[in-house]
Amino acid sequence: MSCQSWFFARATVSFKEKAAEMRKKITTYVDEDVADALERVALAKNQSLSAVAAELLEKGVVVQAGEWGESMVVPLLEEVIRKEVATGFNRMAKLLVRVGLESGTARGLIAHQLTLTEGMDREKVRRISEGYWADAVRRLKTPIEDMPELLQALTETSVRSRAPGVPATAEG
Repeated sequence: MSCQSWFFARATVSFKEKAAEMRKKITTYVDEDVADALERVALAKNQSLSAVAAELLEKGVVVQAGEWGESMVVPLLEEVIRKEVATGFNRMAKLLVRVGLESGTARGLIAHQLTLTEGMDREKVRRISEGYWADAVRRLKTPIEDMPELLQALTETSVRSRAPGVPATAEG
């Protein structure tokens, strides 16, 4: 045997050994009709029964892995969404508290300013403050359709912010 033939033979055996190491033998039992179908496919494709079965198993595993992946991803995605919504809600709650504190501070400072610079007594300042409070509550309870000036201002703002040449839509 020549050196080249020996090397080629050794390389072929080495390749087959590596391929065998990367693959694992699995033995399974199937119904007779499934075995018959596999044998017909193997005969039609001129492949071994083992090769056809391996190909079908690989395709089945890919499909099943996609389904398993989806069933694993959906709960994880739901949990991420739940956490993000909770984080957003907590941030909104903190901002609302901050707005309340800031508006309370501003209200107190204005009342103090009115008593010092305008010479108003505390009772008059309290009545004025309660009047503005009642007006603010009324405005918050009023649907936006009943406030045409605000609706008009919002519409004008959205029209001005639209890029030139972009047609107006029903959304504004």
